[in-house]
Amino acid sequence: MPNWKISRRFMLSAFGAAVLSACGGGGGESLYAVAPSWSKGTNGIDHGAGDTSLTVAFDLSKGKLLGLYTTKVVNGKEEADPFRDVLPAQVDKVVYTSPTVGGVDQSRAFAPWNASGTVSITGVPKGDPGGRIYVILKAVGGALAEAIPLELDPDPKKSKFLVSGDVVVNSDNSLSYGHYRLGKLGFLPGTRTLRCEIGSDIPSAGFNGYATLAQVSYAQWNCDDTGWLERGLPRFRSTSRLDAHGHVFFDFVGMPSNGQGTISLHLVDGTDLWFYPKSKRWETLGDLTPVVVNDKGDQHLRYGDYQKGRIWVPTPGTLQIDFAVDLLHSLAYEAGVGSGQYALADVTPGQIARFYWISEILGWSKTAAVGSVSVDPATGYYRVVITGLPKSGDRGWVKAVLTDGTELSLDPRSTRFAGSNPAGVAML
Repeated sequence: MPNWKISRRFMLSAFGAAVLSACGGGGGESLYAVAPSWSKGTNGIDHGAGDTSLTVAFDLSKGKLLGLYTTKVVNGKEEADPFRDVLPAQVDKVVYTSPTVGGVDQSRAFAPWNASGTVSITGVPKGDPGGRIYVILKAVGGALAEAIPLELDPDPKKSKFLVSGDVVVNSDNSLSYGHYRLGKLGFLPGTRTLRCEIGSDIPSAGFNGYATLAQVSYAQWNCDDTGWLERGLPRFRSTSRLDAHGHVFFDFVGMPSNGQGTISLHLVDGTDLWFYPKSKRWETLGDLTPVVVNDKGDQHLRYGDYQKGRIWVPTPGTLQIDFAVDLLHSLAYEAGVGSGQYALADVTPGQIARFYWISEILGWSKTAAVGSVSVDPATGYYRVVITGLPKSGDRGWVKAVLTDGTELSLDPRSTRFAGSNPAGVAML
């Protein structure tokens, strides 16, 4: 549990700060390139051109911090308390939060308190919308440390802090600054390359955690076709690149013709962060859309003519496998002899010599019932037809033999196939 408490008026989840369309300030080059012009004894917030830090200056002329939204509890309800004093000795650190860097308990964009009253918060993006700044008090006597927000207002006459550089106070009293844009997800025109443009120099913007560029090993596309996390096919991993604005992007080349999955970031320490479709940091393009995948409201991304494949019996003695995509998914090989652990294979039709059905009825023969890969001319999706099965019914396995002799197994319980088949095939 986080060791802080926060005013209800400013309560934020990890990515809860709203990004409003009215937040348009800070979209171009900074007009400010010299030191802040705050007078002595004035609260101020500054972000210079190209900076990755925010400077926050507190007026300590009265021996206490001014311009904080302090509260008190009256009859069980929290109310503003403008007369409450916060002394410099009570302050532990100052934290920046936003949908990009996360909430108070997750953000790595902070600075320890400085007795001078001026702190430089490092780790902030070069540009960001919808941010907030909190003063974190020291925990006392086992109580939760308190997070107190700055009292800001778009009207300079009402705001308790002056802003400079390219900092703008938005209509919801959050901050925006710098050259930022929403992250974008979509296929490059005329290609099978899925591009994930973060829209920030922080690669984890829009994911369920925080990481700097140096902390990210690679990004990965995850789905039932290509595998998940460490069991995913390596060719669907991508290392970061930077665009002309210093924004991070990842390219996933050779994507399947359709799919449903999500993106993860694999960090150098082994941690995995998941794409967060609900984050307002993202814009999806084309037919790439978020879909709800369970009763918890979790979302994946879907594109193309996505549908479940099926394993069925079109006529007695014939088994047909429709993969419903141009990728031979659900084929696996044993990771080690006798290990019982299987890894997803990444093979093309040209690598497969034949498919076959084995069972006790057929005497475990590898030649009694065989088939090959074909392409559905209407869709371009892969299909396998195996003939020679017992017409009266059977129980067994589908195998594939590669041209180099390697054997693969088809898992009929794969979630990429429909859970039930009307033509008499049961998943055992």
